[in-house]
Amino acid sequence: MGRSRGKSQGKPKGQWGAGVALAALVLALVVSYVAGKEYLLEWVHTPKAVTATLTDCRWSDEEDHYSCVYTWTLDGRERSHRWVSDDYREDGYREGLWASPRTDQLSHHNPLFLGVLALVFVPCALVFLYLGWFQRPNPRSGDAPARA
Repeated sequence: MGRSRGKSQGKPKGQWGAGVALAALVLALVVSYVAGKEYLLEWVHTPKAVTATLTDCRWSDEEDHYSCVYTWTLDGRERSHRWVSDDYREDGYREGLWASPRTDQLSHHNPLFLGVLALVFVPCALVFLYLGWFQRPNPRSGDAPARA
């Protein structure tokens, strides 16, 4: 009374795990996109690296933050915009930013969003690849479904 060879009980090993890993991967991507859509669109819409010179930094009691006039050159045109600053800066301070060639939008391109996305996506992708690729049933071991 041994095991029957050739026929598998249910799905082959690895398929359930790969399905769960794929579902987790898709869910992680959807949640990451929804949570970070604003950051992602900001990265897409501000593709040009610029160096801005900050002037006229001052504290706003009403808004409870510093703001400075940022001046930068993009595509041969000088642009200027008052924008929130992390801290007080001396006149002439230079800061690397990203700008939109169509609008005056500036961005810091915070890498934290990409780090969080990578921490979610990479492990799910690795589990999916491991379970889906490396755990394929071996036809010689009797794990594969029998052919009709």
